[in-house]
Amino acid sequence: MRTLAAISLSFAAAVFAAVLLPWSGWTWWAAIVCGAMGLAAVLLRRRLPDKLRLRAAVILFSLCGGLLYFGGYQALVQQPVLERCGREAEFSAVAADFGQLTEQGGRVTVYPEGLRGVKAVCYGGQELSRLEPGQRITGYARWQDAGRIHENDVTTFTSRGVFALLYVQGDVTEETGSAGSLRWLPQRTARALREKIAAIWDDETTAAFVTAELTGDRGGLSVADETAMSQAGLSHLFAVSGLHCAFLVSLLGLLLGSRRRG
Repeated sequence: MRTLAAISLSFAAAVFAAVLLPWSGWTWWAAIVCGAMGLAAVLLRRRLPDKLRLRAAVILFSLCGGLLYFGGYQALVQQPVLERCGREAEFSAVAADFGQLTEQGGRVTVYPEGLRGVKAVCYGGQELSRLEPGQRITGYARWQDAGRIHENDVTTFTSRGVFALLYVQGDVTEETGSAGSLRWLPQRTARALREKIAAIWDDETTAAFVTAELTGDRGGLSVADETAMSQAGLSHLFAVSGLHCAFLVSLLGLLLGSRRRG
């Protein structure tokens, strides 16, 4: 248990330091230093006690892993997106969820092709609101960095894995793609659940709370309600949805048995 705690805390400390410290380019050098020191701790068998040597090696290698993870994620995931932001260019993407209507038209969360592990929110005409998960779209759009809007750093999108906002210029071409495949079954199930909740509860506020609790989707909550839940310290109920909690409780019940539950 102490070893696991040392690994997790050291890894987290490395990631936090990489995010919070203002310098750039230091993570690779720090990872090399931590890795070299960890290797030295492993090799110094005669000069250090075994317990101290192994603990130091675990901490140093965990720090190295956290720094490598952060640097690799930036280089392989974030940087390719940032290179496209700030200009207009052609794009092709696969819808990651069902489209939604907006005041100006429609929007849909997509996986841009050619970018590994990245999601983007695509804004355009009402045709985007009719898209289903798996459909492929191509077009011309203005790329916007989702982490910096109007000269302000925001985490509203990046916390959900969305690193770019695409503002469509003109029409988009739609293709069937992989729509209807089993890969998108969770999205279809979540939508069916949201529709069922809306049919049962007429009150929009109640339906929004039930939807957020069961699916983790807080899109229907008002800003005031979401702020109140956050200030009361109850927003974690939506981070881990009630559906997940019900599954975990049922699983624990099956594993523990009736005697140990009592």
